[in-house]
Amino acid sequence: MHFVKKIVIWAVVAGVCYFILSFHFIIVKNSIKLLKKSKLGLNYTIFSTKGKQVEKILAIDELREDGIGDVLVEVGMISEERLEMLMQKYEDDKKRVLLAVLAHPDDESFGLGGTLAYYAQKDVKVHLICATRGESGDMDEDCLDGFNTVAERRVFELECAAKILGLAGVHYLDYRDSGMPGSPENNHPRALAAAPVDQVADKIADLMRSIKPQVILTFDPIGGYRHPDHIAINKATVKAYSIVAGNGSDWETASSSNEFKPQKLYFHVMPKRLFRLAVRLLIIFGKDPRRFGRNHDIDLLALVSEEEFPVHVKINIRSVLNLKEAAIACHASQLGGGTPRKGVISWLFRWASMTESFMRVYPEHNSEFHEEDLFEGINFAS
Repeated sequence: MHFVKKIVIWAVVAGVCYFILSFHFIIVKNSIKLLKKSKLGLNYTIFSTKGKQVEKILAIDELREDGIGDVLVEVGMISEERLEMLMQKYEDDKKRVLLAVLAHPDDESFGLGGTLAYYAQKDVKVHLICATRGESGDMDEDCLDGFNTVAERRVFELECAAKILGLAGVHYLDYRDSGMPGSPENNHPRALAAAPVDQVADKIADLMRSIKPQVILTFDPIGGYRHPDHIAINKATVKAYSIVAGNGSDWETASSSNEFKPQKLYFHVMPKRLFRLAVRLLIIFGKDPRRFGRNHDIDLLALVSEEEFPVHVKINIRSVLNLKEAAIACHASQLGGGTPRKGVISWLFRWASMTESFMRVYPEHNSEFHEEDLFEGINFAS
């Protein structure tokens, strides 16, 4: 009987808390109507704190459209200048478009999936160009149940991941997965790595003009881990950016013309500390770091000795890490033998991957340069 009484008490407490939270939301949502009747006690009941609280209220589209900004000015919660600046910011936010140019289904999740999800959650229109359909990806036979080809399965997995990450669109270039260096797929007539750079760049440039992104992301010059398709896409994307932006390195020219021109290009880079950590952990747990990945064709020891690219922006993905992991899980056919998903190694990889790093290529800058956000400094007037 005593146990039942405790349950009843906790249920009542939970109900009261829910009622209070719901009532608070109703008050904020109907603040305009309340003001028409009386301003007495408004600062206490609705706007008890300034600063961030005011910005949160202004961030609600419905309230902003109802004229909450004028009310905030009238009761002295915000200046007209600050209101004008914030209103412009919210309008600019609606114009933000991000484009990732990658090679295979799963690149959007394993690599920079956290960043794509992070900006999609902030109402940025996030698009993906995927150059191939991952035709050369190795997978267990049972992964093909219900699918006619490897490519069909890989596209299905990408559609799953795109939905979770919140992508606004996925665009294919219709090249073929080239496989790793030395594989027979390198010689296929439609292999991406064998395609002329100018041809690939023209296709990417056409999509850039159609999607109109201010910010573009792609692989670093070594493609992360020396994958031929990643390197090919890096070269083609840099060329495409130059085609569409004109000079490419002239940011002022690119952002002042009435004709669309992208404003920023970044390479996604993998800090060497992550590779060094992976090498040490794999050795400790009896695995060969020179034969990493599902197909054992990634040499982490060689990657540790590669050139380290500078990092100009770090995106903290802690708030969307669950989305990145769910998107990775969509690519079930590619998970066998890859990065461990359970145990100590998995936990350490997860801890080391709380941020994703980017090197800014255009506009050019000095060596000490650092940004807090990929859209920092974007000119939305163009």
